[in-house]
Amino acid sequence: SSYIYEQMRSLVGKCETTGSISISSEITGLVNNIKYAQNIQNGVVGDAAAELQLLDEKFLPPAADAYTKELQVGTSDDYKAAVSANKSDTAKQAILKDDATDLDVARTALQTMITAKKIRMSSSDAVKYLYERITWTYDQEKDIPNDDYDVVIGPVANDRTMPIISLYFTGIYDIEETIKRLMPQKLCDQYTFRTEKAIKKLKFLEAK
Repeated sequence: SSYIYEQMRSLVGKCETTGSISISSEITGLVNNIKYAQNIQNGVVGDAAAELQLLDEKFLPPAADAYTKELQVGTSDDYKAAVSANKSDTAKQAILKDDATDLDVARTALQTMITAKKIRMSSSDAVKYLYERITWTYDQEKDIPNDDYDVVIGPVANDRTMPIISLYFTGIYDIEETIKRLMPQKLCDQYTFRTEKAIKKLKFLEAK
């Protein structure tokens, strides 16, 4: 990662400046930071407390900021230009797919950091932390621009998550049952037809 590269450059610079075989506390700190960052990157838990501190100070804040920034982007200039030029639906869909990739990358990076923190916490603290992240995610909804899309497609919200955490806090579920029920599940996509133009594209096929 860029953090490891920066720490390596600092380490080399400090070693060259020192010009001796003595190891200063600053050099030791850089070496440890590199080790902690590599553990986080590789999914290995070493010094959990030190790695948690590194996650909180260096990794989670920029990952959260990048995700929030992508949420706020809305419709790209390329898509707006395609609409103005009256390009085909296929061309516009291709642009939207490219736009979604950046958000997916930011989301995956944040999820990776959240998981890295979770596995370094006690079970009870991990559940509380997940509750905080879920609340934070809901708060991000206000930052999503209300763009003039005809159709919006995305995973169905998992309405079981909040009740499960509430049942843990009330003592009905123990920590093992809570973690088991919070494990990721395969979610189906939902389709929202937001305009009259989109609704007119619907065709009745059959009833089951």
